[in-house]
Amino acid sequence: MKPKKIKFQLFAFIAADVLLWFLATLVLFEVSYRVWGETVVETRLFSFLETVFCAVLLVIFIIPLLHYLVKKIDRPVQYLIVGLTEISSGNYSCRLTQKTQNEFDSIYSAFNSMSEKLQEAEIRTEQNTKERTLLFANMAHDLKTPITVIQGYSQAMLDGIVSEQNKLAEYAEAIQRKAVHMNRLVDRLFEYAKLESPENILHCEVADLTEVLRTAIASLYTEFEERKIEMAIAIPDEKIMRAVDKLETTRAITNLLANVLAHNPPGIQVLVTLDVGGQITIADSGNPIPPKIAEHLFCPFISGDESRLTKNGSGLGLAIAQKIMEKQNGKLTYLPDYPGCTKAFRLEFA
Repeated sequence: MKPKKIKFQLFAFIAADVLLWFLATLVLFEVSYRVWGETVVETRLFSFLETVFCAVLLVIFIIPLLHYLVKKIDRPVQYLIVGLTEISSGNYSCRLTQKTQNEFDSIYSAFNSMSEKLQEAEIRTEQNTKERTLLFANMAHDLKTPITVIQGYSQAMLDGIVSEQNKLAEYAEAIQRKAVHMNRLVDRLFEYAKLESPENILHCEVADLTEVLRTAIASLYTEFEERKIEMAIAIPDEKIMRAVDKLETTRAITNLLANVLAHNPPGIQVLVTLDVGGQITIADSGNPIPPKIAEHLFCPFISGDESRLTKNGSGLGLAIAQKIMEKQNGKLTYLPDYPGCTKAFRLEFA
């Protein structure tokens, strides 16, 4: 049912009210003339009384009009003010449910839409705050171990506790290894922070996904051979064109392939496919991901290592890959029951 506009309702009510009053006064004059006659009706006293009576009659007819105005305008306005007060106090769950059958229904609908968006924004802000707090806590956790090792080994070398040349070399190598790990961790964190920033926009252009996928595979193919990991690749001969950021998409695919290397033993099998619909799937027969880890798999600093020490990686690879796909209006999905494999990840492009 289409809501009626208030101005038409008000005009119709006023017109009907005036018409009824006019008819009532006509009836009054006619009755007076017939009852008292022309001589009495034309006296000043009777004219005065008749005028007073008409005024009283007019007031009586105005009362329903005022009631109508209160019902149709003032009450909806007061109801809206209550809703706005709730929103201003931070109650974003407030909704206006009254029906007025006029423009206020559209106003209430817009109000409810606004409050829903504010509520969603509040939830996202809380989630982002929690994720950011967790991110900083996990970063501090992952940096603390290599810093402690570097501090301990370097202090031992400065104090002369270690004098053997081979031990000095071992300590120096450990320090260098931990420093490289910290540098890699900070680089990954910088990549993630840059992708998370709303100001960061990927430069998408129509590109061939087959070329992007081959480039990513080639960058790590030697490492797969060294780990004796058998790789089965199924890529179409024809070009699969999609609007992507070639550099960042290659990074996302490389992160997924690097995770295969970091969190699985040698000798496993890996399947990499690209279908004509533009979906890239990377599956392997290695270690399954525990359900507790799978629930938060794309959160920063979560890795396949159940102890959460991220011994084999930074714990940011999947989070970065997901951000890259989101920035391109794509999707990264974890598939725990991929046929013939223990796990798989699928990249879907818009």
